Amino acid sequence: RQEAARREQERLRREAEEAARKAAEAEEAPAAERRAAEAEAKRLEQEAAAKAKEAEERNVTAGRTGARVALRTFVSARITDYDRAVKALSTHPEMKALVETLANRAVRAGHEIDGVERLEEQRAA
Repeated sequence: RQEAARREQERLRREAEEAARKAAEAEEAPAAERRAAEAEAKRLEQEAAAKAKEAEERNVTAGRTGARVALRTFVSARITDYDRAVKALSTHPEMKALVETLANRAVRAGHEIDGVERLEEQRAA
């Protein structure tokens, strides 16, 4: 829609320029014809300006008539090399807590994990 309006605006602008050129060339023509040519050039210029305004991008609307939608940018990560990402994040405190939680779950479930030893202690319940 915007591209069609842009093409129409360009066509009208060219016609307005042509009409203005013809009006300037018609100096020897009667004043009434010259004024008519100038009026036509001005009308075409106004139409071209209206089409240019129509071709401008508008904000997205959705839902209720006239409701505006604000577009926001959201940033997220996509892991492309899991091992390198884990190694880079290994010193982060949250990562250490997560690994400890997962290790505790695995040991309680009876799994053996490299680098993790099973500790048993007696506490008063």
